[in-house]
Amino acid sequence: MNKVIILILSLYLVSCNSVDHEGSANINQEIIRLSNYAEKNEYLEMIFDLDQNIRKNNDAELKPDSKAEQAHYHKMDSIDNLNFKRIDLYLKTYGYPERDSVSSKALSAPWIVNSSF
Repeated sequence: MNKVIILILSLYLVSCNSVDHEGSANINQEIIRLSNYAEKNEYLEMIFDLDQNIRKNNDAELKPDSKAEQAHYHKMDSIDNLNFKRIDLYLKTYGYPERDSVSSKALSAPWIVNSSF
């Protein structure tokens, strides 16, 4: 019985690990495909918009401790985690965006995403 539990846990951990690698590989492909300032600007603005749009949901409409509120915060956490990975890899690859090369929205994306953590 213990061997079965260990086997199931091992398979679960391996499957979780492979999903994370796939997600990281997809983000890596997103970053690599950015070939000019316009694409980098659009990418950073998209991250900014994702971060802010989930927060614009009217919290007054969500009843405290409701399933809808829990789902909303779960979705926000998922977006925050994905955006953090995107910004982290972007900064490692290209460095902080230059003020002259992107919009003010794109320029603030790394800051706004990191402040969510």
